[in-house]
Formats: sequence, C-alpha cells, structure tokens
Amino acid sequence: MDIFELIHDQHEEVLDIVQKMMDTKPKAGKKRRELIDKLKDGLLPHMYAEENYFYPVVDKEANSHDLISEAMDQHKSARRVLSEIESATEDDERWNSRLTEFKEMLEEHIDLEESDVFDRAREVVDEDRADEMGDQFESMEEEAKAGKASY
Repeated sequence: MDIFELIHDQHEEVLDIVQKMMDTKPKAGKKRRELIDKLKDGLLPHMYAEENYFYPVVDKEANSHDLISEAMDQHKSARRVLSEIESATEDDERWNSRLTEFKEMLEEHIDLEESDVFDRAREVVDEDRADEMGDQFESMEEEAKAGKASY
C-alpha cells in the first residue's frame, strides 16, 4: 500500500477509536481503558514512523521545514493530552473534556497532513516510491511496536 493510503487509513482507524471512546458512558471504565490502550497501540507507532521516516523525507526533499515543524508540534501536544486522558479516571469530567480536545486536535492534524503535507510530498514522491515508502513506514511501526524504538 502506498504511503498516502496507509497513513490515511490509519487516520480513519484512530478517529474511529476516538469516536467509540466518546460514545462510552462514564460507568464503562473497563471499555474506556481497553479503547485507550487500543488507541495508543495504533497511534504511538504511527506517530513514531511519521516523525522518524515520513516527515524527514518531506522536510528534506520538499523543503517543508515550517510545515513539518508544525506537524511535530501537533504530535507533541497530542501526546500531552493523551497522557492527561490516560491519567484521568474514566468517570472524571476531565476525561470527556480532554477527549473532546484530543479529537479536535486529531482532526486539525489530519487535515494538515492529508492536505498540505501530502501535497508537498506528492511533489517529490512518485507512485513506485510511494509504495516503497509505505513498506518502510510499516517496518518502522513494527519496530516501535516490538520495543526496538522509543516513542
């Protein structure tokens, strides 16, 4: 799968998990914990691969330092809010407000990536390379999931 389809599909999966989290009730603590674990298991390796593989390619080859810097800042903010969600008890009001904030951050970030970052990347990445990059991206994620990388 090419890098653009892969990242887009993963964005959809993350948004789906977040929506499921939002649809839970405060008394569904176990379900909320399962969903946040599932979210972290998919999102953190995804961010690792973007930061250590995809973004550097776009930054260097498409001369997009400001754009990539903004995307990296958004990742940093997302990690902070995700940590706050995780540390709040599931029936705490902060859980819902932080989750709403997180969803809004994700939507903004996905919009930035799938429009501006993808547009820049497509200027320097042809179809064959996009497929190769998709494979490399998945390898980076597996590395992160296997504990061979810190994120």
